[in-house]
Amino acid sequence: MLILVSKSWAAVPIDGNSDWFKKQAELVEKVVSTMPVHLQVNYKESIKNDQSLTICNSEVFYIPRKFVADFSNLINLVGDLDIHHKVAIPLFFLAMDSAQNFDSVFNAMIYEQKTAN
Repeated sequence: MLILVSKSWAAVPIDGNSDWFKKQAELVEKVVSTMPVHLQVNYKESIKNDQSLTICNSEVFYIPRKFVADFSNLINLVGDLDIHHKVAIPLFFLAMDSAQNFDSVFNAMIYEQKTAN
C-alpha cells in the first residue's frame, strides 16, 4: 500500500463514531487545558472544528530543534493518560506551531508499507 505522507492527517467527526474517538477527544481536551497558554492558543487557532479529532497515520516525523523543549513538555503533560499516538502527534504539532508553518518537504513523499505475508 502506498501512502502520500501529506495526506496522512485526517479530521474524524467525534459524533457518530466509536466511543474510542469520544474518549480520545476528551483526553485531548484534558491535555489542552493543562498546556501553557502559548501552546493552547496555537492549538485552538489551528483546529478548524472542535467536533472532530485530528488523527495521523504517518510514521515519519521531524521535530525542529527550536521545538524540542515544547515537545518534551507536551509529552510530560500527557503523562500516563491513555492517549493514542495517532492522536497525540497531531495534538503536539498543532500546539507547537501553526500548520501554515509546517515544512512541505514531505508533501510529495510516498512510502510503501510492507504487506503481511
